[in-house]
Amino acid sequence: MSIVIPNPPEAPSGYAGFDNEIDIQRKITIAYIDTKPSMITLIPRVRAKQSTGGFAFQELTPRSPQKMRLIEPYHGTLPVVLTGSDGVQREMELMLLGRWDCDLEKYDIFTYSGQAYEIAQLYHFNGYEQRAEVIKFG
Repeated sequence: MSIVIPNPPEAPSGYAGFDNEIDIQRKITIAYIDTKPSMITLIPRVRAKQSTGGFAFQELTPRSPQKMRLIEPYHGTLPVVLTGSDGVQREMELMLLGRWDCDLEKYDIFTYSGQAYEIAQLYHFNGYEQRAEVIKFG
């Protein structure tokens, strides 16, 4: 399937300009998420100091459910290995894609199809989407 976006009337040369480009990319992101959406409830966690001198993660109030898309990563020649909040290295299981204004943070956890997952790495914010690398949790 191809998506064809005509040149805006005010830009006959074909360059839409930065503001228009962001709007177009946001619409494409929403359309892509809508082709295979999942309602994800992320649970934020913070590091809490322990009396023994270490720390443990404490779960906070779950965020409101958000429509996102879970994407299976392409494992070319080498798998992507990430370090979880427990210090254990695991292979990336999924990529989580959300709108530019979605609410997610590193170490948030969620359950999908009976499996618990943790956000291990966030991609650089580009203005039209938020992506995160996800590993199994627990």
